[in-house]
Order: sequence, then structure tokens, then C-alpha cells
Amino acid sequence: MYESGILRSEKLPIPVVSVGNLTAGGTGKTPFVELIMRKLQAAGHKPGLLSRGYGRVGNVSGQPINDELLVLRDNLGDFPAYIGPDRAANGRLAVSRGDCDCLVMDDGFQHRRLRRDIDIVMIDATNPLGHGRLLPRGLLREPFESIRRARVVVLNRVDMADPSRVLEIEAAVRRTAAGCVLLKAGHQVIGFLRSSDAECFPTVNFSGKRVFAACGIGNPESFFRLLEMLGLEVVGKLAFPDHCAFEPGDIREIEETRKSCSAETVIVTQKDIVKIAAVVKESGSGLAGLEKWFTLLIRTELVSGEAELDGLLTELWPESRKG
Repeated sequence: MYESGILRSEKLPIPVVSVGNLTAGGTGKTPFVELIMRKLQAAGHKPGLLSRGYGRVGNVSGQPINDELLVLRDNLGDFPAYIGPDRAANGRLAVSRGDCDCLVMDDGFQHRRLRRDIDIVMIDATNPLGHGRLLPRGLLREPFESIRRARVVVLNRVDMADPSRVLEIEAAVRRTAAGCVLLKAGHQVIGFLRSSDAECFPTVNFSGKRVFAACGIGNPESFFRLLEMLGLEVVGKLAFPDHCAFEPGDIREIEETRKSCSAETVIVTQKDIVKIAAVVKESGSGLAGLEKWFTLLIRTELVSGEAELDGLLTELWPESRKG
């Protein structure tokens, strides 16, 4: 109905950048949202976030807070965030408040009600087509040909995929969406953060260590594989559902399994630890019980196409090209 013109997308008076995907979770959207917001902040802009709000962990000043927002604020500092399913209404609210001069919409490719100035689609190079079938038989939310709507396509996790497979996916994208800007991205590993005191350690300190890996993300295998690529000996794994709301029993299960595997430490993702820390805090035990728990800190790193992306972001403000 949107494509036929029966329904029309709403245009806001400030730029909107959407980061989405074709599949149900697990493509690395949130780290790429962070990359976009870092670039906008570095250019002197005040980006706000539009998010549906999966993985809600509470409310602050009447505003819902979710795991992805907590991670982004840990990494970027404070910024305006508007959480809820109606991104168009929240976009209008952001404009009325005047606390941001642009908006980054997390997981917005299928949200057609709000027009975007740049539509970015993430494709996981390790599982690009979500097993090649639409939900519920596969992970695809819509057919692969829908990438024709995108201005930018990002092949993510190219550092973890077979190079020949990356070339195949790249060729398929160029055939299907010849006019898009194609970027490639991988991981920049920052280090391991100890949960009990927030001390960060370089990855070399963990080389060869026996670890137990646990996570509640869309693509757990990518997390487990990355740990192995970093030289850790993953002696046990436990995958929870994406956006899992951890409970005390889950934390006990992880710790008991770590001990049974004779693993030196537990490694979790940043999206998981913000929820686990909240559960531990609510129990009144503090973080004293997590001395052997560490968080893998990573960022998205562009392998190719950064200049093209920077150019597109600059064009959001035409006056910046004058002179």
C-alpha cells in the first residue's frame, strides 16, 4: 500500500537515518547505530534515537529503557531517546521538543510510516538470507529483493565469513540493488571488561584461557565464534533467547555451569551484562558475585566504503556543502 501510494510516509523537518535488516535479529544493528551516532556527534550534530524498545528493562522518568539503549548510552554518553512502536509519533515528539537535530531509527527498515533520508540495511555475511525462507520457516522478514528500497547495504561480519561467500553476497546485492552504496564491516575488539569493578583488560590476557560463554542475542553463534577467533578456549556455551530478561536462576545456572566446566571465567555480551547487573543489583548482593564474569567490548569497524558513508551523512545538511 505504501509502494502503490495508497498510504504515505510522513516526512519530518529533520533528517532521519534508519538502520534495519531483512532478517529477524542478529545482524549487528545496534553497534552500527552506535557507529552512525558517533559520526554524527563528531560532526557537531545532536542525534536522537528512535527505537521500538525490544528487551525493555525498566523505566526512567516515565520513559521506557531497553537493553540496546543502555548499551548505547554506556558507550556514547547521554542523548535523547524516544522508545515505542510508533516511530512517526515519537519523531514528531522529538521535533517538538527540539532536543536533537537528526534522528537515528534502530530497526526501521519495515517501519514505512516514517520517511527516512538514508535507509541502511544490514546483512550478516555469515547467514545472509536467514536460511533462505520467510518467517516462520526461516528468518527473513521480507524477500531479499526488498533491498532495492535501501540507499546503503552493509555486509557485516565479513571478518568471520568465508571470503568467497562474501564475494557471492556482494555480487547478489549489486545485481539486485545496483544503485545502492555497498559497505563492508567487521569487528573492532576493545577488550574484556570485568563486571565487578569495570576494569578493562586487553584480549591478549585471555588468550588460551578456558571460558564459559553465555549470551541472549539474535545470533549467538557469531559471539561464540568471535571468542574462539580471539584465541579463547570456549569449554561451554549457553544461548538464551534474544533480548532475554535474565532472572536470578539464569545467573545461578551460568555460574554453576562455569564451575562444572572448570572454566576460569564467564564471558557475556554488553547487551547481556546491562540486564544481568540490574538483576544482581535488585537482589541486593551487588556485583561481588561476578568477579569471574567479563564482558566482550566490541565496535563495528568499516572495512570498506567509509568515505561514501561520510559523504551521505554530510549531504543530510546541504548547507554544509556551500562554499
